Amino acid sequence: ALVKSGYDKETCKQRVLIQSEDAPVLAAFKTFPKFQRVLTIEFDISDASKPSVDEILEFANAVKLRRSSAARVNGFFLEGFTNSLVDRLHAGNLHVYVGVLKNEFMNLAFDYWADPLVEIATDTLSVGADGIVTEFPATAASYFREPMLQLRKKGPSLHDQPRRTRRLAPAG
Repeated sequence: ALVKSGYDKETCKQRVLIQSEDAPVLAAFKTFPKFQRVLTIEFDISDASKPSVDEILEFANAVKLRRSSAARVNGFFLEGFTNSLVDRLHAGNLHVYVGVLKNEFMNLAFDYWADPLVEIATDTLSVGADGIVTEFPATAASYFREPMLQLRKKGPSLHDQPRRTRRLAPAG
């Protein structure tokens, strides 16, 4: 269907990402260099060895990590980031996507100030992801259209410092 629709042609302006957790499925799309093949890692990881990255490169050119692999959240509080994982994947020439952002109002850590745009900024800027996977594309689109995006890329992060908000909450 993608070939019949012309998505495999160099003249096609649309980016096509094929996402799977199954290596043979992604390997089958290797003959279509226009398609980006994204390996979905459905469990938390904290590191990626060079041999693992090289193995992924045999069938994919990107990975999708769970948000908990890139940003550590404890309860509703941001604990920190695992930038070394994203950096290691980037060093291996893999694009990194973070997701899935699901219910933007129920799953926001307090450090994001209940603002889904701050969460997206954290996932793309602080974590260093190349993109996000979301079930709320309108929210993501509004973030990427935002005029302040260029300033955010140069300025400080918008989320609160990890663990700072937790200290403000009463114990118990």
